[in-house]
Amino acid sequence: MAEWLGKPRVKKEDITQYFQKFPKYCQYFEDSPKVRVHIIIPTEYVEKFRKAVIKKYGNFSAGNSNKALQEVALKWIDENG
Repeated sequence: MAEWLGKPRVKKEDITQYFQKFPKYCQYFEDSPKVRVHIIIPTEYVEKFRKAVIKKYGNFSAGNSNKALQEVALKWIDENG
């Protein structure tokens, strides 16, 4: 599969009907050009972070961790941007 070089904002409508039958592929192509941020959490905060994610989302997983961090980042951007 080829990515859309030169098209930084891929929308679901840009993806062919065939691939729209596969939601994971659609999500991949929509998310692949987005900015990623890598953070390092100090050791003393890891357990607090884990408990907070479990409290809000029910379990601790990579996806739920990502949701929590994205929520915080977007809130910070809205307040400071």
